[in-house]
Amino acid sequence: METIFDYNITEEEKKKIGCPALDINEYLRFADSELMILDLAYLFHTRGDMEKAKSYADKLPPLRRQDWYRTINHY
Repeated sequence: METIFDYNITEEEKKKIGCPALDINEYLRFADSELMILDLAYLFHTRGDMEKAKSYADKLPPLRRQDWYRTINHY
């Protein structure tokens, strides 16, 4: 499964998406596949790549996807 760590996430990006102190081992201990997808959507949104962000968000269950869209539209 892909994670935010596969995309060379920076410390600043980790802070922006809400996981500033995590390393890959800690992340893999608590993250399930849905959270990994959600974090990827936020990462690419933070990077300004909305096409890629939406492609990950669209993999989320309907209510989680709706929450994601609602959140990013309130920035």
